[in-house]
Amino acid sequence: MAADTYSQDMVARGLAHTALRAELDRQGPLHAWERDLLLEAADALLFAEPGAEDRLEDALALLGGLELNERRTSFEAYRLRTKLKACAEGLVQVALAA
Repeated sequence: MAADTYSQDMVARGLAHTALRAELDRQGPLHAWERDLLLEAADALLFAEPGAEDRLEDALALLGGLELNERRTSFEAYRLRTKLKACAEGLVQVALAA
């Protein structure tokens, strides 16, 4: 049963990763390092790598900065945050308010 749950969580994380990439493409360009930071966090969460939670925190801070500097609207940042946090399905508990 545990293997089934892990497989389901992995599928959900994979779908979230794909959705994050699609949303990044939809929203338009970021600096390469910004896009890389977001995708590296998503990769770390997808594969449950050590330090994934730290990468998530860094990515969420970046999204907050993009919103604060008006490079992303509140709604755009929310959409990215939601998809990024979904990459942690079954791994860590994350609050959508961050």
